Amino acid sequence: MTKLPIGRLTESVSFLSPTPPPVTVTTLTALGTVASGTTGTPHRLTSGDYATIRGAVPLGYNTLSARITVTGPTQFSYDVPGGLVSPATGTITVTFTSDSQGGQPDDWYDAGQAFAAIEPLNAAERLAVSAVAATVNYRAVIHYRTGLTPQMKLMWLRYQENDPRELSIFGVYPHPEPAYAHRFLVLECGELE
Repeated sequence: MTKLPIGRLTESVSFLSPTPPPVTVTTLTALGTVASGTTGTPHRLTSGDYATIRGAVPLGYNTLSARITVTGPTQFSYDVPGGLVSPATGTITVTFTSDSQGGQPDDWYDAGQAFAAIEPLNAAERLAVSAVAATVNYRAVIHYRTGLTPQMKLMWLRYQENDPRELSIFGVYPHPEPAYAHRFLVLECGELE
């Protein structure tokens, strides 16, 4: 067995993103000037939301800001130009962009899972509104993956603990060892207890 300089990747972690992920549209048809879509998983949209539709052929189905009408947990419709060939083809996705008031997403969305080697770096205590708050910083090492940003969170369920810990990601860096720089990422994270 090859020993890696990072320890064992034994901690199960999930990544949470403030940006909603695209949802795959399995069918997209048009009748007159209304397109109807069905997603493979629940889309989490609400009637009146605005969404981006991408990847459809013909291009008339694609839009950066469609006002959505929800007809079911996996069904939605929106206005399109008349005369589009139906059904649409391509790798089609729908992505929430804003609510009916122009508000941005205010939830955390699952952006993937991984195994990590997590080690505490330091801890500090401070007085916060008549209570003591402890800040703990960690270093997490994971296999290289794209799309991780400091705006995301890492959800960590420690061994023999019932409640997961949410760690804010402060930095995403390649592994400092040149031989591992393209194989592993180092995440600097912190929590507030």
